[in-house]
This record gives sequence, structure tokens and C-alpha cells, in this order.
Amino acid sequence: MTKTLVRANTRGCLKISAVFALVAMQCIAITTEIRGKAQSPPIVNFPSLAGKNMGDIIRQIKKQKKCREVTKELLARTLPGGPPFDVDDLCYFKIDPGILGVFTYHGRAVAFRYFFRQKAPTEPEEALRRVGIDVKGAKPQIQEDIISYYVWSGTFNEIKWKEVKVHQDHLKNRRCPIVFALLSDKPDTK
Repeated sequence: MTKTLVRANTRGCLKISAVFALVAMQCIAITTEIRGKAQSPPIVNFPSLAGKNMGDIIRQIKKQKKCREVTKELLARTLPGGPPFDVDDLCYFKIDPGILGVFTYHGRAVAFRYFFRQKAPTEPEEALRRVGIDVKGAKPQIQEDIISYYVWSGTFNEIKWKEVKVHQDHLKNRRCPIVFALLSDKPDTK
């Protein structure tokens, strides 16, 4: 009789131990998933810069910069595919791990470009998150070539964007090295 009680007790303990092990495994899996989804703050926050004047942006960023006024001579020297919008000034800021370009028109920021360099994300949505834009699951238009362009437009982070574009390189590990964002409420040029 004692052997039967010991066996029953052992089976009960094993079942309880198995349940605890399963619960512990689930907790570990969930904790890892939560840790994986824990997001660090964006490298730069495009929406917080939208519409500000260049002086305010320089004071906000406080990083090494190179600024210049955009003249007709400068535009004549740029390669085709330069800014598809009117620009008065532009500044480039070195924000590790990349470079931020801010374009102004009539004294306010209307477009942004961020170059990730070596630490470029592989997912377009992650590239946007790193510049502070959350597209909330909106589907992009995809333009395929040697480089894929993922293009969104609409209101994201309470800012109306004419175009938010992520470049994804097919040849280099599918990295997304560039994010470009253009505000939709840019004043008319005429």
C-alpha cells in the first residue's frame, strides 16, 4: 500500500512539476517577446520638427551641422533626382548612426531625409519608427527596381504627409538606408 501511495504521490508531483515547467516556459517566451518589442526612442523625430523654422531645429537638435542657402547655382549643380520641391535652405546634421537632412521653404521645415549608414534597418516600418513616424499598419505603395521604394501618404503622428518614402536595397541585405518625408501642407510656389 505504501508503494502505491508513493507512486501516486510521485505521479502527482511530476504532473505539478510539468505544469510549472510549462508555465515557466510560457513566461520566458512572453518576456523575450516583450523585450524584443520594447522600443527604444527614435533616433530623430520628424513629426516634432515639422513646420518649425531652421533656428528652432538647430537649437532642438544641438548636433554638428552644415547649412547652406539653396540658390539656382546650387540647384544647377545637383544631380537629377534632387529635391522634387522648392527649397530655400537645407541643413545636414550628424546624428549617430547617420545623417539628417532638413529642408526649409519660406522659413519652415517642409521635408526631411535621414541616411542610416551601416546600421540601417531591414524593415521599412522599422526605418520609419526610428525617425518617429508610426504608419499604424497602413499599406504602402511599392515601387520595385534595384531599390524598392515603399511610399506612404496620409496623416501619421497628427502630421499630414504628402509622401513618406523608405528606400530598400535588394543587393545589400535588404537594408533600408534612407527615409524621406515631405509635408503635404507646403505653401504653393506661385
